Amino acid sequence: ESLYDALNQYYHEFAGQRYVYLGLNTHRVECAVHNDFKLIIISDKETVYDTRKFPIPLINRLEKHFLNSLIMLNNAEIKIVEKLKQWVQNFCKLCVDTSRTKTPQPNEIFIGYHTDTIATIILYLTKGNFTQLERIDDSLNDENDYEKNLIEKARNLIIKCATADSIVRLTLNKNNLQILSGDSIWKEYFIRQSHLNFKDLLYDFIYNKDDKIGKNHDFNQNLMQITTHSRLLMSKVSLVELAKHLKIKNLEKNLVNCVLQSFETQLQFSSKIKNFLNDNSKDNRLMVVQCDFTKKYDGELLSCAKYSIAEHYKEYISKNSDSKNHIILILYLAKENSRKFIGYQVSHWSCYHIDELDDSSNYLPNLDLIKSKSLSDLLLDGLNNRTFLKKIAYQACSLINDTNLSRTIQRIEIFIDLCDDEQFLTAILQRIINIQKQKEENSPLGRNWLYNEVADLKNINEYSTLIKSCENYIESKLSPILALILSKIDYFSNIDCYCENQPWKSDLFLKILSNKDLLSITCDEMRDPVKNEERKYFICKSERIKKNIENQNQSYQNLKHVLPFFWILVDQLNEFCLNFLESSRKLIEKDSFINTIPDLFENTAIYKLIY
Repeated sequence: ESLYDALNQYYHEFAGQRYVYLGLNTHRVECAVHNDFKLIIISDKETVYDTRKFPIPLINRLEKHFLNSLIMLNNAEIKIVEKLKQWVQNFCKLCVDTSRTKTPQPNEIFIGYHTDTIATIILYLTKGNFTQLERIDDSLNDENDYEKNLIEKARNLIIKCATADSIVRLTLNKNNLQILSGDSIWKEYFIRQSHLNFKDLLYDFIYNKDDKIGKNHDFNQNLMQITTHSRLLMSKVSLVELAKHLKIKNLEKNLVNCVLQSFETQLQFSSKIKNFLNDNSKDNRLMVVQCDFTKKYDGELLSCAKYSIAEHYKEYISKNSDSKNHIILILYLAKENSRKFIGYQVSHWSCYHIDELDDSSNYLPNLDLIKSKSLSDLLLDGLNNRTFLKKIAYQACSLINDTNLSRTIQRIEIFIDLCDDEQFLTAILQRIINIQKQKEENSPLGRNWLYNEVADLKNINEYSTLIKSCENYIESKLSPILALILSKIDYFSNIDCYCENQPWKSDLFLKILSNKDLLSITCDEMRDPVKNEERKYFICKSERIKKNIENQNQSYQNLKHVLPFFWILVDQLNEFCLNFLESSRKLIEKDSFINTIPDLFENTAIYKLIY
């Protein structure tokens, strides 16, 4: 309404100068109009089609043009765009998981993707960037070679914003390898582009500028946009560790962290950007702007923030050609908001999608090491086993149904402390590995669990990221095994014997724990034979043996056993006695019977354990 007269061109002249009335709140202000004045309104298509924001009378008064990157390309470049669009469609079709028949949309696979993405990339590569870099090489004089190289560069830019689970589904499906060169996509995404590790990605971004596409100074050399489905903002501790990895000195001055939603006005945000950029330090400096869109996506707020950063940086770079100030914009997006986000750019921002940002509590090795390993192999070589066992201790102990309720909490604390004991840790791990190997012999998954289970869209939607889905799968499979083992070795609070720091007890405890003949624990014990399903809990009687006494205050006394696994030793002695009696019936001559006693004892597991 304030531009009503201007839109209708209701001008009046005085002394050769045109004037128009503008409405400002309750006032009408007369404003001079330049002879060359033109009013241009730029807005995205979705906003224009929203009648609440763009009333129809407003649209009718404007000359309308639809602007995109495609109209700026020549016919040869348009053909390349069509080839890349077909590649994207094939990529999406081959990313279907084992339980889904509907093909995902490109913006579900490539975060920030929109209909003009590919044309924008080709325009960026061909107008003064890719041509300057690649045509210097004489081997690319042939147009076919140039086109192939251009397509490869464009694909690499596109997959920067692909989700990690889509890359896993594409590349670990053996049927796809010959269609889209899945193995090369895996290497490009996880290794060359450093998607495996957020810290390494930023390190390359800051220090390896020679690898960037643009030869002249582009904004994307110092401005990075990162999208993630991770649910938690990076903590101050994580940011400090990140800064140390990036070799940033004087953290109080050179590391700035803020949350976009914490600013009340654009002026406050702009002042923050200016203060950061105006510090002419010779050291590398990092500003992290975190945007929490996990609950509600606000495209206008994001666009305003990105525009403000880019404009201030443009002003700054005009005065400082060699900039060591880097701004990282981290967008936390809920899975359901992925389709609304269309913020992929190449000119001002280097855009990446990262599965998980904070790896401070992560016990997993990188995906390149575990993609072809079974869980038992992963335990042998891969996991940070000490951290892993400490993490699953709570879940495992919760699966133990104990007659002594107070022992459950004690068992968690004792086990976590014992995980720092290398001998105990090794013995427990070997038991878990043996049982897991038994399970894998009857499992069709084997080494394909990352593709069949972890990267399944149902699990990805539940846990948001591939890493969280992977952690949940491993913990859900191995926690019951640990629960079974703990329930078998903590009868009568037996683990306390190992904690008494008496060498002979600890040695005997470990020998029995590692002996499959004396202490038999198999994967068959994890199934309920009546219900024919996995047990939901395991029984453990940790209460000590009680002795009846005559006392006014109590009627019994808890006895503390001295020998670890004493019930197993008792069973072994009983078995020896039975064999002894059986042999004595068969032997009539006394001398012959006495001579057989050592042989009988030498065949027992106790003898083999001790000697």
